[in-house]
Amino acid sequence: MTYPEFIYQILGFVGLPALFTLYLTERVKGNIKNTYDRKLEEIKKENTKEIEEVKKQHSIEISRFQADINQLKSRENFKFTKLHEKRFDGLAEIYSYLSQLMELLHIYSVYVKNQKNSDVDSIEIANAQNSFINTYADSTKYISRNMLFFDDKTEVMLINYMIHCRDFFNTYDQYKHMQEINKEDNLGFTFNFDSEYQKLEKLIFPLKKEIEKEFRKFLGE
Repeated sequence: MTYPEFIYQILGFVGLPALFTLYLTERVKGNIKNTYDRKLEEIKKENTKEIEEVKKQHSIEISRFQADINQLKSRENFKFTKLHEKRFDGLAEIYSYLSQLMELLHIYSVYVKNQKNSDVDSIEIANAQNSFINTYADSTKYISRNMLFFDDKTEVMLINYMIHCRDFFNTYDQYKHMQEINKEDNLGFTFNFDSEYQKLEKLIFPLKKEIEKEFRKFLGE
């Protein structure tokens, strides 16, 4: 049997209609696959554009968020710097007050000690006392208004200083008054000026040293 005869025999067995149907089926399947692949590519392209757009938008949002964070940090750094400037100025001002008070207290103590020898006029003593009291009053106002800028240790020392200064002069004034109304007997009320003066000095001096330490922290020493 020749090859053409073999082909004719197959065609006769299968039939032309069936063969044509098979051909159409394969052709339709091919068209469907091509259409599907094309649609798939279009979807991929559209999704790619959408994904890129989402990425772009996300990048913009991140940039804005980072800018907001940087702005917030800048504000906080500004506030932090201002706070330190305030604290630095406060320490400097209080240190100046304490230095003045140490000097005035020393002058006042000299006047009081020499008073016994009648070498000092009572007016000079009063002036020395008033100078100290006025400086102390100014310092307590400043400290009270700026207390929040100081750490706990410095705050406690400042409070102790203010209380002791107040008690020192209140007690001494009461002692002098008791002497004036009853020079022979002061009703058992005693006041050791030297002892109280030393207590006050021991409060002021360590406080100055503590402020000096705070200054060194600012200077990075």
